[in-house]
Amino acid sequence: MTSRNCLTNIFLTLGVILMGVGLAGGQVINATAGLVKKVSGEVLVHCHERQPNNSELQVGEIIHNEDIVTTTKSASMVLALNPDSYLLMSSETTIHVKETAFGGMHFDVVAGEIIVRVATLKSGTSLLLHPPPGPIEIRKKGLYRVFVKDGGETQVNVVSGELSYIGHNKRAARLKKNGQVDFVKANR
Repeated sequence: MTSRNCLTNIFLTLGVILMGVGLAGGQVINATAGLVKKVSGEVLVHCHERQPNNSELQVGEIIHNEDIVTTTKSASMVLALNPDSYLLMSSETTIHVKETAFGGMHFDVVAGEIIVRVATLKSGTSLLLHPPPGPIEIRKKGLYRVFVKDGGETQVNVVSGELSYIGHNKRAARLKKNGQVDFVKANR
């Protein structure tokens, strides 16, 4: 897929998010991120607090720290991160929820594709996404895509905004508007 096609898909997906979710008008919905705003198809959660098995997620539920969320084939889900900010999980995607506090949200992206729309981040607040091979920190409003391919290779796109990550040379790097970085899984 070319970068242009990828960006087109991101914009189309964002339109679906904004039409289907219904924005909260800047209201604080809850004190943590992770309110399930939209579910299409079968979305499963392994909740470490409630059940030893997976259960199906429903609109209005809140995911918790250490939950593992998986979308099945042809399924998707939208989580509210904070007012006017959302995380979309595409089909066949798995995330491990590490932290849902507004001050330092953290999600491990295990497999598949997520799209994040950040409308507001208060000073000192960040969103940490952790796909293979390492963390990506979002500190500015914008539109972002993370795609973890089979085999652990990862592609990250910034449609708008800016993020930071640790580059191949083990130094901090920034990725800005219309940028893309590909991480190749290291051979061991």
